[in-house]
Amino acid sequence: MPIGSHYLTGAGIGGSLLVIVVFLLLQHALARVSGVDVGIRTWQYPSGRAWTIAIVVVIFAASWLESILLEHGLLAAAIVVGVLATLAGTVCWLGHLRGIRRDLETGRGAM
Repeated sequence: MPIGSHYLTGAGIGGSLLVIVVFLLLQHALARVSGVDVGIRTWQYPSGRAWTIAIVVVIFAASWLESILLEHGLLAAAIVVGVLATLAGTVCWLGHLRGIRRDLETGRGAM
């Protein structure tokens, strides 16, 4: 069971969909206030695409591994996996942004 999933038990499908809608609205509000939109459009830059796929793999792998570790009662190991996943995700995100910057500098805009 992933961390935080116990908050959604008993909520049903309606409650889960409500949480998703609220999350998407908050993400949209954050993008409007900060001026930083990190949506699907960043997949369109060829040099950043590999890093984007890598970060998605890191997220799913870390979530899966943390779930297994928590099921076996290994909280400290799950925290270590979370920290390592955060570091790996940061490296992937920096590579992703570096690739987009390279595409913009060379004139290879979004496809």
